[in-house]
Amino acid sequence: PTVEAVHLILERLTREGYRFVTLPELVRQAGPPLAEFANGVRLLGLHLQAAQANRPGDTRYLRYFWELPAGARPECARAFVHFESADGFRFQDDHDLPPRGDVRDLPLEQVLVIPENAPAGSYQALIGLFDPDRPEVKYRVPVRAAAQRRNAMLIPDFMEISNPGRAAKLPADGN
Repeated sequence: PTVEAVHLILERLTREGYRFVTLPELVRQAGPPLAEFANGVRLLGLHLQAAQANRPGDTRYLRYFWELPAGARPECARAFVHFESADGFRFQDDHDLPPRGDVRDLPLEQVLVIPENAPAGSYQALIGLFDPDRPEVKYRVPVRAAAQRRNAMLIPDFMEISNPGRAAKLPADGN
């Protein structure tokens, strides 16, 4: 009975305006990755949890959509994300790459804590990969395709931090 219901559900959703596509079609529509690195790892996208304001002390979910080439070991590189203000204040979010090769359906979700001492202003994001076997120098994996600076992908005006106020904590369900 359950298998028979799938056809009926799809038919009803199609009538209501939903469009179903194959994964290859979805990938073609997605456009180019945000960044491609020399080791074949690609950053397909990222999403910062929406908020009316970002204040010092706030916590936000940040989702990364990484794609690793076939046969790549996730431990071959770690990701770094530096958030920098125009006056040079910086905080970061380093993380491991996901354990699967294609993560379009499994984004890596990190909790980003905006430091209590973060000054108000616009922050750019620098995102890249480094070799964890050489952490003392943080050897950066070269970026092949993306707007870049210091061998990292550059996203200008990524986040605005407002003047200090009451910090917003994450809701219990993550939304």
